[in-house]
Amino acid sequence: MLTLIGFGAFVVASAFMGVRLLLLHRRTRRVPELTMGLAFICGGAMAFPLMTLAQSFEPGSGPAIAALLAGRLGSTVGAASLYLFTWLVFRRESAAGKTILASGLLALTVGMIGPELYFGMGVRMTDGPWFWLVVVARGASYLWAAVESLWYWRGMRRRQRLGLADPLVANRFLLWGVASVAPALIFTLTGLAALFPGPAVQEALTNATSVCGFASAVTIWLAFFPPARYARWIASPERGPE
Repeated sequence: MLTLIGFGAFVVASAFMGVRLLLLHRRTRRVPELTMGLAFICGGAMAFPLMTLAQSFEPGSGPAIAALLAGRLGSTVGAASLYLFTWLVFRRESAAGKTILASGLLALTVGMIGPELYFGMGVRMTDGPWFWLVVVARGASYLWAAVESLWYWRGMRRRQRLGLADPLVANRFLLWGVASVAPALIFTLTGLAALFPGPAVQEALTNATSVCGFASAVTIWLAFFPPARYARWIASPERGPE
């Protein structure tokens, strides 16, 4: 039940936000809305359910291969979109940002195509160099987003003390940073699950992953749709900078 609640909340929040952002992109025609919308739809709402669904079919069967390939494609597109979003918003003029972007996109491409050419279509990877390349490349997209957002929040907090920053805007950077940390932890837990295959450890890691999914869903919702009471609390002068 815990797993269902955590992953369900994450998938629903990702789907809702993805649709909203893609609809916003239709009006604005701006790239950040497009890349973030695709990151939510493909990486959150599409990839996790499909990868889970693939495990319910007989290994190597047509439905299992189709679900696994679709899930991998969704995760790859979602991570690539998040790399692009983070670069566009935080590091567009930075040489280091361009290097991270290029490295991330290259690793994602190789991690998507390489195993299919090496092993064959739809082979499930649970260990080995290809597995670790995929886990690191996808997890790093969320980690980069988290680091940039939390670093920007730190600067906003300083300006907030001087009355030069909107408390609610500053809080959104904090929430987005936390919302990005959670999926990065999910990929870390995926790696730990490969290293420690025992049933007790697997159950603990699955529960921890579910908690991360739920935390990401809550912070995503607060960042984009803060309830009026929460917004008033954040903006309260008595509260002070975060």
